[in-house]
Amino acid sequence: MNFVASIYNLNEIEKLNMLATHVLIPVEGFQSSHGLDLDEAIILCKNYNIKPILKMDAMIHEYMIEDFTKIINQYKEENVLFYITDLGAAKIVIDLGVVNKTIFNPNTLITNYLDGKIYQDMGFDAVSMSLEITINDVIKSIDTNLNLFYQVFGHHLMFHSKRKLVSLYEEKEQLNINKESMYLIEEKRNDKYPLLQTKLGTYI
Repeated sequence: MNFVASIYNLNEIEKLNMLATHVLIPVEGFQSSHGLDLDEAIILCKNYNIKPILKMDAMIHEYMIEDFTKIINQYKEENVLFYITDLGAAKIVIDLGVVNKTIFNPNTLITNYLDGKIYQDMGFDAVSMSLEITINDVIKSIDTNLNLFYQVFGHHLMFHSKRKLVSLYEEKEQLNINKESMYLIEEKRNDKYPLLQTKLGTYI
C-alpha cells in the first residue's frame, strides 16, 4: 500500500518525508499551483525518495490539448506519475505511451470492480472509484486485485462547471464578492461546502 498526500508548497515535501510514499503536485494550467515550481518540487521529491504525481485532473478543453501534451512529453521520461480525470486526456496518455504511468480518476464514473477492470486492462497504473459507493464495494474491488487509488481524507469534488458561476451571479445581482474564502451553507444544515472559482471554472 502506498500513501499519497497533496502538497501546495515546497516545505510540505520535507514534512512528508518518511510519511508519504507519493505526493500530488498541482500543475499550473490544469490546477492552481499556488506558485509552486514544478521542477524544483520534482527534485525535492527525488531527494526524499518520494514519488511525484503530476496532478493534471482538469477537464481538458480543446484549447488545452497542446499544453497538456507538451507537459506529458516533457516529463514522460522522468520517474513520475500523471494524475488525470478527463476521458479525452486518457486517450492522449494512451497515444503517447504513458498510460502505465497514469492514475485515472474519473470521479463518479467507476462504481464497481467490473468498471475498474475495464480501465485497468487498458494499462493504467491505477484507477479511482467513486467515493459515493459503499465501502463493501470498494473492498470487493480490492479483493479482485484492482490497483485502486482511493481518497480517504480531505474534501472531494461534488460539483464542477466550466462556467464562472460566482462572477456571473455577482454581475447579475450587482454585488462585489470576496472570492478568497467562499463556501455554501444549505438552508437546513450548518455544514460548510468550500466553493472555489478559478480560470478553469467553479468547484464545490
